[in-house]
Amino acid sequence: MKPEEVKRVAVIGAGVMGHSIAQVFAHAGIEVNLVDLGQAILDQAMQRVKGNLKTLVDAGRMGANETAAV
Repeated sequence: MKPEEVKRVAVIGAGVMGHSIAQVFAHAGIEVNLVDLGQAILDQAMQRVKGNLKTLVDAGRMGANETAAV
């Protein structure tokens, strides 16, 4: 499979690296399933991703209208 053919990925572990890996895939338009043992960890991962996206918007690296798609 060629990299440009990837449409869906699973990231196992939503911790320090997992949430960022998921964010990069999502930003590339790839559907992501983020999996972890606890809902609290997944909730924290989503908050981290939202914080990262806000930082990108504040720095002018992406538009505020793009964050919902990610």
